[in-house]
Amino acid sequence: MEKYFMNCFNLKVFYAMVMGFSTDQCLKAKPDFRKNGGADTEHCEQLSVHAHVVLLGREWFAAKASDLQSLVSDKVDLKSNLQKSSSNFFTFGPAGSGEQLRQESIPFSDGLVHGKRRWFLMAPKDFEKLREKAKDVLEPASAFMFFEQQKEELEEDFGLGGKKMKFWECNQLPGEIIYIPSGTIYTSLNLHDGLSYKQNIATSLKAVAERVNNNIWAPETGVVPNGYQFGACFDYMDFASAGQKLDNQVNPLQGQIIQQIMAQYYPGEKAQNLLILNVLAECNSVMTAEGLDQELVTSTYCPRVWDICVSKLERNANSLGASIPSWLKSTPKPDQIKAEL
Repeated sequence: MEKYFMNCFNLKVFYAMVMGFSTDQCLKAKPDFRKNGGADTEHCEQLSVHAHVVLLGREWFAAKASDLQSLVSDKVDLKSNLQKSSSNFFTFGPAGSGEQLRQESIPFSDGLVHGKRRWFLMAPKDFEKLREKAKDVLEPASAFMFFEQQKEELEEDFGLGGKKMKFWECNQLPGEIIYIPSGTIYTSLNLHDGLSYKQNIATSLKAVAERVNNNIWAPETGVVPNGYQFGACFDYMDFASAGQKLDNQVNPLQGQIIQQIMAQYYPGEKAQNLLILNVLAECNSVMTAEGLDQELVTSTYCPRVWDICVSKLERNANSLGASIPSWLKSTPKPDQIKAEL
């Protein structure tokens, strides 16, 4: 964590503030080395889970963490990790950071705590027109590159901002909250070192299913690792196979970059097992929920990913000289938890 702040932020003071040190300690912090906002920091924005929503099925799964602890690092508090369901986040990044244009299937709100941020928003139907017209120019790029280079070219040469390709743009200041409807194409650029609070909003049962899917496989969101966790259920984190299985392919260039990031932060079987177990815990919370419409359950990725992820977990366990518990080999059912209580 400290290495990230030292590499991405200009001052150690920001790290000291985030880690909760006193004001005196923050003021005594010395500059590390200067990072120029933009090329040096464009991929530095990060998401951190802040709060957790505990569902009965997920709590039941987490309660069995002792059966699974040998599959992950001893340094991981597996029970606590499995209890978390990512709906609320802190987003933080240095000046110049921000991810590529992306789209999320569920709405969210983002409240800026510190810094200043520039937003670009576009309706899906208008973006489709732009993408068709400028497909050779509109390649995945950081928010910095989009605002500095792509946006002007798209406006001048391809009609971005015209009647048929409208967009919205605004600057967000501390204390201001922005609401992003589902499906909106957006990107945001940190103009100063920034910290914000993001909360996903479930407006219907369908939105709940979409939230579950976003924590399994949602490459269009660009959220690491949640949007790519299903990739860990394949050998060598094969994103192409994961996308093909769920009919949701990742952009090849983006996938190559994310695969490198995932391999760096989750090397080896134990680290990847944690991602697999997060997928299984997420699915267990849905597949064991009593009274839930089964059409809703089948609209999630869970029925399609369960056996694949269990099989990969078992192969990883064998290579570690361990085994998976017998209860994990059975597909979760709505009456499963009630029968044990």
